[in-house]
Amino acid sequence: MAAPNITPLDGYRLNVGLLIINAAGEVLMGERRDFPGAWQMPQGGIDEGETPQQAALRELTEETGLLPASVTIIDEYPRWLIYVLPAHFGVHNRAATIGQMQRWFVLRYHGEGLPTPPQVGEIEFSQFKWVPLANITPDVIYFRQSIYEELAAYFGPRWGQSQK
Repeated sequence: MAAPNITPLDGYRLNVGLLIINAAGEVLMGERRDFPGAWQMPQGGIDEGETPQQAALRELTEETGLLPASVTIIDEYPRWLIYVLPAHFGVHNRAATIGQMQRWFVLRYHGEGLPTPPQVGEIEFSQFKWVPLANITPDVIYFRQSIYEELAAYFGPRWGQSQK
C-alpha cells in the first residue's frame, strides 16, 4: 500500500487532503453523505505506486467531480499530519487502521460557483460550500479538528488572512 519512498507508520493509512481555494480565498468544504452535518475537505487514500500529488489529483475528481485542468497545485503543507480514528471507526477502506498519515495540498480552483458532488462510485459528499479559511473547523468531526486548526494557522498568514 505504500507510495514510492514513503513508509507509513504502523497501523496508519497513507492519505492526501485537498485544501481547494477559490478566487476569494475561501475553502471548499463538503458535507459527508454518511454523517449529515459533518463537513470536511476532500481527502482520500494513496494507492500503491502513486505519489501523493498523483493521489491528490485522482481524489480531486473522485470526490468533487472537478478535473485536474480546473485547478493548479499552489502549495503543500511541509510535513505529514497524523490523526487517530476513534475505536468505532476502526475498519476503514477494507482494512483495519488506527488512523491516517496525510499529506495536504493547496489547489487553486479556476472555475466559478460550487462543484456538484459526483453521483457515481463511492459517494462521499451530499453538498459543498465555500468557507473562509479561519472558519473551516466548527463543523468538522472532532477527531479531525486539530488537523484543520493546524492547516488554518499555517496557511492563513501565508495568504494574508488573520485567524480567530
